[in-house]
Amino acid sequence: MWNVTCPVCGKPAFKWIIKVILGPAKTAGCRSCRAEVSVSWKPLMAGVFLFVAFVLVGSMPDTPFLDTSVAVAAFVVIVLGWVAWFVRAPLVKGDDLKY
Repeated sequence: MWNVTCPVCGKPAFKWIIKVILGPAKTAGCRSCRAEVSVSWKPLMAGVFLFVAFVLVGSMPDTPFLDTSVAVAAFVVIVLGWVAWFVRAPLVKGDDLKY
């Protein structure tokens, strides 16, 4: 479920909690092949974009988000969708993080 498969050897790289803590800025060694792997930056940036869009749309006059139930429902859908994407996002090699 947490997709912690190493992109080099195809075996589990580490426990799921490491994926949550790691984030895209750091790398960790795979416990099988010792290759440096990290979390993809795409889900994180999509989450930031969606949150900023939610805040901007919520601050506009005559927005449907003035109704609390609509705002909470939209926020829950955004957060759950982002979490589902983050959980399933594949790991990337540490070399792929350098531009």
